[in-house]
Parts: sequence; structure tokens; C-alpha cells
Amino acid sequence: MKAKKHTPKITVPATVTFINGNKHITMQIQNTRLEDWVDKSVILRALGFTDKTLRTLRGNKIIPCGKLGGSYRYYLPGILFILEQSAAC
Repeated sequence: MKAKKHTPKITVPATVTFINGNKHITMQIQNTRLEDWVDKSVILRALGFTDKTLRTLRGNKIIPCGKLGGSYRYYLPGILFILEQSAAC
């Protein structure tokens, strides 16, 4: 019998508010899986953002991110949720 691989949880509590027109979406992030946090190369490649756009979104606290091990990690489910919400408007 194979042992189950335990996925460590990280806690990067964050509150992200996305504003699109007059619609405000607030997201609480706590106790997530490590796989949900990706580095910038994944975001840049998958979503076609430029490095400067990603820095601007991070600086304006529009996308959920946290610093882990000296580099920024981005909460992929949160970014996808924000993109879905902005496309729906």
C-alpha cells in the first residue's frame, strides 16, 4: 500500500479587493495548498501578462500574492476568479 503524499499547507492570510466599475469583490485567503501558489513565470506564460503588468497588479493589491522564500508567489485560483469576474461584467 502506498502512503498518501501529504501536501503541506501554508498560511498567507490576505484580503484582496477587486474593483470593476461599481462592483467590489473581496476575497479572504487562508490555509491554502502549496500547489495553489505559483511563481511569476507561470502567470506570465499562462495569462500573457508582461512583467510590468504583473508588478503593477501586485503593487495595487489587485491580485492575491505573498512573499515566500524571498520571491513573490501568486494565488492562482484567486487570479482566475478575478479574471472570470471581470469578464462577466
